[in-house]
Amino acid sequence: MAEALGVPYREVPDATPGPMSWINAQVRAGALEKQTPDLEQVLDRPAETMLSRLRRQPFSSGASHR
Repeated sequence: MAEALGVPYREVPDATPGPMSWINAQVRAGALEKQTPDLEQVLDRPAETMLSRLRRQPFSSGASHR
């Protein structure tokens, strides 16, 4: 995302130890990732990553997004 938006990337560490830092680490590691065709069925087109969308049509802060 940072690359597509032209901003620097930096990893943000967990603020404090505890249950949330554990679940955040699990999410970052992909433990909860499950891919299903649900989104494509709702959109009635192939889903795409945010990065590919931003590369194809960059965000314009002056445009109305509806």
